[in-house]
Amino acid sequence: MLSAGINCQEKSQVSFPLPARENLEYQALKPTFFLVSQEYIIYSKENIPKYRYGKNYFGRTFAVGVLSQDGKIWFPKYTRYPWTGDPNFREYEKTYTPRISGLRYRLIEDTVYYKYYNIEGPPADSTEVEMFTQSTDTTGIGFSEEPVSHGVLFIFYSSNPVPENKGDIKYVIISVEDLKWDPDGVSYIKDPYLSNYKILGGALYQRIINPGKIEWRLAGFYTQVNGKWAIKSIEEFK
Repeated sequence: MLSAGINCQEKSQVSFPLPARENLEYQALKPTFFLVSQEYIIYSKENIPKYRYGKNYFGRTFAVGVLSQDGKIWFPKYTRYPWTGDPNFREYEKTYTPRISGLRYRLIEDTVYYKYYNIEGPPADSTEVEMFTQSTDTTGIGFSEEPVSHGVLFIFYSSNPVPENKGDIKYVIISVEDLKWDPDGVSYIKDPYLSNYKILGGALYQRIINPGKIEWRLAGFYTQVNGKWAIKSIEEFK
């Protein structure tokens, strides 16, 4: 299991961009952002399944997935334990065993048809990575060639525990400076104030400005490390 200690270091500086620039940056990258839904079922000691809401699952959790250049959708590993923190599971946790079931994903911007794609078979389950991958799509956005010292961080959040309606998922873009990476490829930044909203994850991008165009490179993921939100460098997964 990966672990990362918190270094005693000064928090990286963050600044919020102007709304106009924020909109342009999101428009450029929005095809890479997906909503991932992980479902689970609980089983009695007699191996009898129990469901809720008249669905084929007992509960589910949501996170943001990020599409990379190799046609994979990366999303936080903790998503694979959807019963953790689910209040509906508490009264059953001593007599029932939870097991993950359906795993689905769709574009965050698909708020009209809500077309989810099922992942056939479980993603590769490795204790050496913090993301799982699966997609048939691709993107022209490459990986950063080395850990970056600054970048553009997209953080997605929602006030709705089931963020499937239009407007449920919101985002903020933070310009991050002076990133410091520990030996495990983790950088801790000052937590953004998002009130009581639930963070769904995000991604760090490197912006390279060339004459006549802007090039984007995926530099890391905003995910949980030892229970804290932090940036995990893409260098750990390439």
